Amino acid sequence: MDFDITQITGLTADSRKVKPGYLFVAITGVKADGRSFIADAVSKGATYIAVAKGTACDQFNGVKIIEVDSPYLFLARTAAAFYQKQPDYIVAVTGTNGKTSTVNFARMLWEMVGKKAASLGTLGLLGEGMETYTGMTTPDHVGLFAMLDEVAGKGFTHLAMEASSHGLHQHRLDGVKVKAAGFSNLTRDHLDYHGTMDSYFQAKLRLFTDVLEQGGTAVINADIPECEEIARQTIARGCHVVRYGFAENADIRILERSAVTNGQDLKLSVIGKQYSVHLNLVGVFQAMNVLCAVGLVLSD
Repeated sequence: MDFDITQITGLTADSRKVKPGYLFVAITGVKADGRSFIADAVSKGATYIAVAKGTACDQFNGVKIIEVDSPYLFLARTAAAFYQKQPDYIVAVTGTNGKTSTVNFARMLWEMVGKKAASLGTLGLLGEGMETYTGMTTPDHVGLFAMLDEVAGKGFTHLAMEASSHGLHQHRLDGVKVKAAGFSNLTRDHLDYHGTMDSYFQAKLRLFTDVLEQGGTAVINADIPECEEIARQTIARGCHVVRYGFAENADIRILERSAVTNGQDLKLSVIGKQYSVHLNLVGVFQAMNVLCAVGLVLSD
């Protein structure tokens, strides 16, 4: 880093939250240009200002200007260094549908085997004594790492979190120590932001090519056309791949499925062993979400 992180008292990309001794990162966002708020941040006591390289910026007495290649990435990595603690085992799930159910199923499965676990996403931060509403699938850079630090500080060892395409594209998860990553599916969505389906897919793919730790595990829906491309890029990074679904090459495979009055009955093959399971959930999509959660939990 270009500065001593121990010399700042906090960091933010929102000038309204700046306090004396803060680092303010001027991000050019979708709705606002953070460079327009540099003077405001300085007036509130910011001592460091980070801007994109090539930005014309006024000089302020006692304020250091840091030029960076990507303000988004710089903010994430700096937040990760500032808020140092994270749960021991973090898994993240991306995809158009199923993220919320999957991370909550993972939390429940961990709790069933005695792990102190939490989930983070659209429903907020959920875990024993940790119910906090966030209002976003993936919190902002600073809020996310502050939350991870708090969760770890309260003794939570396992966390399952949603990874939105916006959050991945904006580098919000860069610096999160993700040990396993899940991919549910890809359908048409968020093209107002990403522009094309390929850009949308590439944003989600970052979870596997950039965020997932080397040696980690990718849990991928074997029934989607993108499966083998995700697997190929994941394996190239030295990570493991677990496929789930109905496909013959699935490691966690649905062999038979029957809808019943109070849910559905499944016959599964899980890493070579067969099981009969009753789910108090309706719909094949929920069965798939459970399988993804199982894959993530087994990766621990």
